[in-house]
Amino acid sequence: MFLDIIKSRKISINSTQDATYVFKSDNSLGGMLTGFNKLLKIMLTVPVSSCTAERSFSPLQRLKTFLRSTMTQNGLNDIALLCVHRNEDIDIEKNANSFINSTKIRQSTFYM
Repeated sequence: MFLDIIKSRKISINSTQDATYVFKSDNSLGGMLTGFNKLLKIMLTVPVSSCTAERSFSPLQRLKTFLRSTMTQNGLNDIALLCVHRNEDIDIEKNANSFINSTKIRQSTFYM
């Protein structure tokens, strides 16, 4: 039915943008072709590749399973960020020294 309407209006559809334009220009099409309207909305909202989302969801699932009972939401957010950005280089010695130097007790406890 959508193709019949397009042919009768002599419009060429080459992309989802063209189909979106047809639906926006005629409000009655959304009511007549609800299934096609839903399909178009899904096509516009689902990313082409879900790899980025899958990369962040997989470590988060492991973290939540392992730490669910003892972790607060802020702690979970911090660990999830660290897990997602695990490929960044971190100078552990520099971070350890700044941690030790932040209080007198740590300076007396740890050797630098």
